[in-house]
Amino acid sequence: MNVASVVHIDKRVIQSFETWPLVSVRFRKDTGEMRFTYVNSQAWQVLLSKESKYPDGAIFAKTSYNTKNDPSFPSSLTPLNKRRLQFMVRDKKQYTDTQGWGYALFTKDSENWKQDLNTHSKACAACHQIVSDRDYVFSTPTFSKTTTFPTWETQLKFQEVNRSKLPSEVLKKLPQKVHSVYVLDTHMSNHYFSGTLDEIRPLLTRQSFLKGKPSLFLSNNKEHFSLVIPQPQMTCKSNEKGFLGVHSLDNFNGNKFFEIEFCHEN
Repeated sequence: MNVASVVHIDKRVIQSFETWPLVSVRFRKDTGEMRFTYVNSQAWQVLLSKESKYPDGAIFAKTSYNTKNDPSFPSSLTPLNKRRLQFMVRDKKQYTDTQGWGYALFTKDSENWKQDLNTHSKACAACHQIVSDRDYVFSTPTFSKTTTFPTWETQLKFQEVNRSKLPSEVLKKLPQKVHSVYVLDTHMSNHYFSGTLDEIRPLLTRQSFLKGKPSLFLSNNKEHFSLVIPQPQMTCKSNEKGFLGVHSLDNFNGNKFFEIEFCHEN
């Protein structure tokens, strides 16, 4: 595939990136996965200098693992099995459509992702615009203790929208008594993939927690959405609130949805 934003990673890099400096480890609460981020020497030098301008050739590599409870230490989670690999490569001339970064996604077996790579790449770039002040890089080194970065709340905005302006498929999941929702106003509405609908849920949940109303991420073509609805009747801890998360699946016109109930602490 000859798409400017899609990266073709040398197999030697895939086989050796875990020998690079380990920058950070993050845990995805919504998916239960642990993510390890590595960088090559060009990116590592920028991180050491605490600057935010990456040269051509800088590479970030991230590997994700499912997790399980540690039987010897029940309050701990441990990596179980690999889920996927992701790469982010700096080349300002080649990847002009995605802010000078190219993206690659592989399965746990280091095979190319079977879905549309261009769609995934554009979705990655759209999400990384949240941290444009950091040269579009989310990762921060574990030794960085004093740097303060903008939060999602300051980078992304919500608009209150009347239910009459929402697509019919969203209204099927929205309670009749709800007259308006908070819709996320973001460039990610133009470029997204199925994972975006999961990844955006924590932000929608926080907005719904604070405002007491449903929050919605809606694609610009109105074909896909992620919706979080407060559920006052749910039984949660005293410092938590209950929510229903709903997002459309690929067969949107067939009225198929993914739904999950959960409790959230602010």
